[in-house]
Amino acid sequence: MVDKALEVQLLTNDSEKATQLAAVLLEKALRGNLDAAKLVLDRVEGRALQRTELSGPDAGPLAFANMTDEQLDARIDELVLKRAEEAK
Repeated sequence: MVDKALEVQLLTNDSEKATQLAAVLLEKALRGNLDAAKLVLDRVEGRALQRTELSGPDAGPLAFANMTDEQLDARIDELVLKRAEEAK
């Protein structure tokens, strides 16, 4: 809901508000605000690729050949949750 309201505000007046917002963000980035710099770079350069390696017990291969679709889905959910917690 808020994102839609922001979109409406930023897309009116020939994007004048969006231009002003970009200028403020860029100025903060240039003054050393790391959060602003990261946001600018993510928007301009794209987010940096993050590599994730998946392995089984003792760094061995993942055992999934004999798993049902339900077991695979559960394991995927488990790994995604683990990755999200590690990213915090």
